[in-house]
Amino acid sequence: MRISHLSIVALFLASVSLPVSTFNALAQTPLRNMPGPQGGNIIYGTVDGANTPPAAMGSILRHLHQQYGDRPQVGRVFKVRGTESEAVFFTLTRHSPSTLKIAGMLLVSSAPGHVEAALLSDDASRFGTSINPMLQKLFEAWTPGGKSLLGPVSAGNRSGAAPSSSAPSAPLHPYRLPDGSASVMLAEGWHVTPQSGGGTILAMGPNGETLALGFPYLAYDSNNPSTMQMRRFAASPAGRNTSYAKSIFIPYGADLGRTFVELNSQARRLGSPAVVPVQVERAQTVRSSGPSRCAVLSGNSPASQGQQALQFEGTFCQSRPDASGGFMNLANLAFAPPAQADRDRATLRAMLGSFQVNNAIVNAQAAALAKPGIDAIHEIGRQVDARIAESHRQGDQQRAAFEAHNDAMDRSSQGFSNYMLDKSVVLDNQYGGHATFSNNTAQGIVEGNPSRYEYVDTSKYWKGIDY
Repeated sequence: MRISHLSIVALFLASVSLPVSTFNALAQTPLRNMPGPQGGNIIYGTVDGANTPPAAMGSILRHLHQQYGDRPQVGRVFKVRGTESEAVFFTLTRHSPSTLKIAGMLLVSSAPGHVEAALLSDDASRFGTSINPMLQKLFEAWTPGGKSLLGPVSAGNRSGAAPSSSAPSAPLHPYRLPDGSASVMLAEGWHVTPQSGGGTILAMGPNGETLALGFPYLAYDSNNPSTMQMRRFAASPAGRNTSYAKSIFIPYGADLGRTFVELNSQARRLGSPAVVPVQVERAQTVRSSGPSRCAVLSGNSPASQGQQALQFEGTFCQSRPDASGGFMNLANLAFAPPAQADRDRATLRAMLGSFQVNNAIVNAQAAALAKPGIDAIHEIGRQVDARIAESHRQGDQQRAAFEAHNDAMDRSSQGFSNYMLDKSVVLDNQYGGHATFSNNTAQGIVEGNPSRYEYVDTSKYWKGIDY
């Protein structure tokens, strides 16, 4: 069965809001449409006009946006464990005929000469319990390219839940922070701690697991002349009781694994927000043509008084320093006891991939929180010499650039995701459009007509199109 991008969206709309007769009038080709065993709806078929999984995924999400008038809020793309499929969680709000919050999962898979897609959706309040039964039913029926996505069911796994080799091992349900600044799909038994907010989510699992998502470390480059002035002021009588005395100073540009360990260690010593003490065993730098540096980290947290040993993995990114030497660092990490790590890995990675940030809310909160500090800096500036006042002015500029930095980190995160999935963004100079392709396809396009096509740096990604 073959479908156009519009067809799969029309069927999705039918499954959650329109009568089936309406969808039949919109669909150009037949689709498979199945109810979920415990609620929800399953749609799958071949996507006409899409040559790559990213193209199919992007087109379907754009059509959902157009049909609903509400842009789907998507997490990070991740590989479905044990398969050749890529997937992403999303949420959106239907406003007609009545308001309904919908959660879903979009999967795409390459097959010889075409791309196939599957869309699983349900009311957001039920999605956490219906997703795994839907995945099990989908994998029993969907064979993109003639290959089954469901491995053999062992004698110990006949409960109907999706096997851990091919899907998250625990049901997931959507959670949004009360301030609306971030959201994540959490497994059953997890809870979000009261310290969460402002674009950061800290969540605890039932067996000592932990998620630290959007965890920030603001640091200053110790080799920057402005930072050197700041450090001298922080050590002076006038600066000892200011925020500068609790600032993190570290060289910019060092190994990202060592940088993360030192950032976290300094934050703990200063009494600033930090995760448990960590030892990085592996730091894989990922290619980034934009202003940020990123790495995939893994390692452990040794057992200490009151804290069990943990293994961790995740990502760590840092922006370039501004004029004052300040640079932001963001970590997205999952921790688990060694005995749980292998069993929970698929679930932890799925939760990491589902994390989303509402930067508009975060930026507004940051501006409000920064104002008292900026006012205090101005008062100090009136009391000290012009050199110190200039250092403070640069601090103001760093905070004013916070919104631009957040957007840059969004771009970097997408660049990192593209790298992990072997994708590139290409510019069509003739028509001025952007499109995302697999690296092999992008190489063929650019090298085949370099005067018309060129690669797009992460820093030049278009919001709403490329990320």
